[in-house]
Amino acid sequence: MSSDFDIYYNTIDKMLIDADKAADKVNSQVGENRMKYIDQILDRIQPIEEEIALAENELPMISNIKEREQASIKVGSLNSRVSSLKQKINQLNQARPSTQDEDVVQEKVVLSDMNKVQVASVLLDAAKVQLHDADQALTEVVVLNNEITTVLAADLIKLNKVNDDLTGIQAENAIAKKQLKQLAQRVTSNKCYMAVFFLVVLGVLGLTVWDIVNTYTKK
Repeated sequence: MSSDFDIYYNTIDKMLIDADKAADKVNSQVGENRMKYIDQILDRIQPIEEEIALAENELPMISNIKEREQASIKVGSLNSRVSSLKQKINQLNQARPSTQDEDVVQEKVVLSDMNKVQVASVLLDAAKVQLHDADQALTEVVVLNNEITTVLAADLIKLNKVNDDLTGIQAENAIAKKQLKQLAQRVTSNKCYMAVFFLVVLGVLGLTVWDIVNTYTKK
């Protein structure tokens, strides 16, 4: 796997772990400190997303298909963790302690607008993850199709070779039949050949009769 991708992945993983830990501490904050704490966590998201984009750019550099697929799955996991972090921040915003202070009421209005934007961002990220999963599935189908095509091509080559061998055998049989026919024609057209052939047949018949007679005589 690409060493650059591993560096990006480890960096992003640590950034997400730190951001999650910071989000877990938000409930211990109150008032303006709570809001500042949430804003600081929100500020961490953009650099994380930028690092993920750089990691995605490294995917085509990975030559091994399986390693590239594993790296792609890791990128999808990072995107899911970012979406979860955004949802957690959104929930923290909605769970702010209520107060009658006018400044806090104004903050609620601002946060409501921010929440809408964040919800839209979360939905967009979820759609990106689904699209990535669909693209990953399509990639796997293409790889499988290529493997099947390779196997079929090899089988076709074997079938062509068998066909060529059968064609050669048929040609040799045709030549042999032709030569045998020519030999028969020579034998029948040549009296000497006919005489020799006749003597051979008589010899075979004589040996057969002699063998039969000997067999019965012994009995």
